[in-house]
Amino acid sequence: MSTPTKSFNFQKIIGLSLLALNFALGYAILFWDKFIDEADNLVVGSLIFSGETLYRDIFSHHFPFPYFWMAAVVAVFGKSLFAARLSLLAFQVASFFIAMKISARYLLVGLVALLWGILRPFYFGHALFYSSFAGVALFVVLLGTLRAFDEDFKPAWVHWLTIGLFSLVALLSNPLTIYAMAVALVFLFIHQRASACRAGLVIAMGLVIFAGWLLATGTLTLFWQSVIEFNAQVYSKYIYTAPVRIMDFAKNALSGLGILNPSLYDINPFKIVDMRYVQLDNWLFTGFLFRAAIIICTILLLAKRKFSLAAFIYLFAAATLVIAKTSFRAQPFIFTALFAISAILTDEFGACLPSISWRRAQQWARIAILLLAVWMGFRFTSQIYQERNKLSYEVHFKDEEKHAAQIMKLTCGQADVLLADYPTGIYSYWFTDLQPASKYLFLWPWVAEVGQDEVIAQLHDEELVIVILNNGIVWGQYDTAEYLRPLNDFLNENYQRVGPNTFLSPELFARCNK
Repeated sequence: MSTPTKSFNFQKIIGLSLLALNFALGYAILFWDKFIDEADNLVVGSLIFSGETLYRDIFSHHFPFPYFWMAAVVAVFGKSLFAARLSLLAFQVASFFIAMKISARYLLVGLVALLWGILRPFYFGHALFYSSFAGVALFVVLLGTLRAFDEDFKPAWVHWLTIGLFSLVALLSNPLTIYAMAVALVFLFIHQRASACRAGLVIAMGLVIFAGWLLATGTLTLFWQSVIEFNAQVYSKYIYTAPVRIMDFAKNALSGLGILNPSLYDINPFKIVDMRYVQLDNWLFTGFLFRAAIIICTILLLAKRKFSLAAFIYLFAAATLVIAKTSFRAQPFIFTALFAISAILTDEFGACLPSISWRRAQQWARIAILLLAVWMGFRFTSQIYQERNKLSYEVHFKDEEKHAAQIMKLTCGQADVLLADYPTGIYSYWFTDLQPASKYLFLWPWVAEVGQDEVIAQLHDEELVIVILNNGIVWGQYDTAEYLRPLNDFLNENYQRVGPNTFLSPELFARCNK
């Protein structure tokens, strides 16, 4: 492994230039598409800023960091989708820069930034929600821990503080990042015991502060019920949510990160890669490439007898796969894979191999990874270009604004009208600025299991309410006509229907018809 230099050299200039290109690419796709999970963060963040308390006044089964981040954005810039997404882009760019500084690997990190700039919209990495924070935060932890393996490394407070803070961001965005964090801290402890202990102390202090906030707001029990128990007992019926994934971690490690999975060997170079295609990872130029790069890095390090570093990178990757293997939730693994690709292309681990045969094998592997990565980058970049007419705010959000304007007409100029737009009309709260009629902003099937009766009770008690109840099939199998039947029956019996899917409370209907 090459020893990092502290002088401002050519690699730094290239790395920083690639980081600037990452920002430019991110800015260009800033308004591409909309995503319900992001809408949840936008609305909840604005509600927190207005004085509502997370987990008590607003239901969520997610960890809090993105919500608090969004509340801070609203506090500084007001309600602005532009400011929200730009703040996330700034966080990612700043994270890359910090990773450059603490690892002294400007070119490697710059190349990761470039590749992520190309892949970002396909994994919703531009949308403000938990995965978009967790992925890049773990990347900083990875690079910070990697620095501790360097022979010239001298521990400094900025190093352990960075690892601790970004570990905390990752954990409070997605708790399943704890496995990758644990791997990083174990290897950091082996090489720099004091730094590991201090980073762990930063994480512990952050968790204590969060626990103190829960106690101060009286939401500790509600947090446990909404996030821990709900995910384990209710959401688990619909999606894999097991918090204890030691066996998954072991399986990932023992199976070569699943590289023999047949779905990864789709060799069609012209496979559809449009921005809404959910099986992007089942392809030779993505899923296979990602795993192959990590395994090649591991083998090169083993050949150089860098056993500890090889184990760290490989086990860290296996731990990120615990979170998810595909789609937007897999951002932590994608970042780890992009690191491995960039390490191979920048010859991070290629120097001082033990024989000519190893050096030749490394060169052929480098060429193969380069060809796969170039084609991946070409396909994704060309797809962005082909869909360039869909990158504007108007294409994706004008309909939401029109829908909000129609809702506002139904208020008849009355103040304090509440809104319930189910099952997934979360953007309506953002664009109308109406307060939710219930702490349940959405009624997916798993939320309806615990919240539908409470929603009905709240709609019964409130005087001025607009309710929109749309029909549809969730995930191709859960019919709203079935699982929201109690709510629909209540509305038909107690509210006034004013449209195919729109209802007004009796008092609001009476005032509108005076």
